[in-house]
Amino acid sequence: MEKEWFEHLAPYQNHTFVLGCSGGLDSMVMLHFLVHQKFKVHVVHVNYHQRVEASELDQQLVEKSAKELLMPCAVFHFANEHTLSSNFQESARIFRYGCFEEISKKYEHAKIILAHHADDQVETFFMNLSRKSGLMGLAGMPLERGNILRPFLWTAKNDLLNYAKKHKIAWREDASNASNKYYRNRWRNEFIPLMESEVPALTDAVIQLMKCMQEEQLRTEISIQPISYKILISNSLDLGVFESLTHEERFELWRKLGQPAGTFASFEQLAALDKGKKVNMVGDFAFVLKEDSTLHFELVEKKATSLPSLMIEESKVLPPEFSKSSLYLDKSLIEGELKIRPWKIGDRIASVGIAGTQLVSDIIKDAKIPNHQKNNVFVVEDSTSIHWVVGLKIGRKALAQASSRSILKVGIRTFEK
Repeated sequence: MEKEWFEHLAPYQNHTFVLGCSGGLDSMVMLHFLVHQKFKVHVVHVNYHQRVEASELDQQLVEKSAKELLMPCAVFHFANEHTLSSNFQESARIFRYGCFEEISKKYEHAKIILAHHADDQVETFFMNLSRKSGLMGLAGMPLERGNILRPFLWTAKNDLLNYAKKHKIAWREDASNASNKYYRNRWRNEFIPLMESEVPALTDAVIQLMKCMQEEQLRTEISIQPISYKILISNSLDLGVFESLTHEERFELWRKLGQPAGTFASFEQLAALDKGKKVNMVGDFAFVLKEDSTLHFELVEKKATSLPSLMIEESKVLPPEFSKSSLYLDKSLIEGELKIRPWKIGDRIASVGIAGTQLVSDIIKDAKIPNHQKNNVFVVEDSTSIHWVVGLKIGRKALAQASSRSILKVGIRTFEK
């Protein structure tokens, strides 16, 4: 078990692991393991202030443990202004991952590391099965995606419990885990235990199935990537290409375009319908329309959005700590004039900590920004490159270093209401 964890993390020994640590069993075991295997760790704790005294005790445990282990620890506080929707858990997740990204930017080489385990995977499998989430939903969370690692993903929670007892690790139990108020908790506390009482090998069988599905999902994603990219560029798809896709590939394409699973059946049937038939879409597209030999994807006409103003000033030194509210660029590496504009389909950025480039649309999707707020995402660019997806990603092409002779501090002044 521990050997498998180490082998998965060994290629990143020159990285700093940004560890999301709640104070619960899983993340406290992860903290102990990383430190005792001599990995570099920066602990991140988010206090949501939802459980009054218990939330404060969680924070105290994480801070105390990090201090004893001589690891840096950043604590973030979730407040009402961070709520992006009526769904608290969605808002909390967006805020949490933003905190991880903020700390990651402090290091030249960093990976976000999370303590999801096999029991989480099985819960996710059944929840997504009930939601008709397709192959990707049933494949669950991957061991590694982008900048995120999950080395415990195939480890049972009981094994983590045994590890904690063996090493006398302190952790805190979240009382809300016992409440069936949340949909996941009902699967965890009621449905899965009931099924396991009848089929004891259920969890092992589901895990093996998920591993196979992850391999198939990866193949599907690779095959669909050029097709989804062509749609984003040309707003069209040849009907022959569409008809050559398998059911799973069509579902992945629909998902890649940011569409809900509930409308997939209509999309899949579109090729067999008469010319002029269409399926309504959400997000960047208004609808997809069947033409003679193609499917046409009509973009939503975006309303004009007031632009925030750029604030640019000379800076002699880099700050000791960075935040999402400003950007530091090497003036000598900037081509032309810096400008700010709304993001658009096809935009790409060479993000810090990521090989190659990323689609801005993927960054927005990963950040779980609600559709109604996507028009409020802006990019800062010069004549050749995007250097900043404001509040989400920083580009590496002109990023200032300690050795930079001329540094520009770039920020934004939000538009007036």
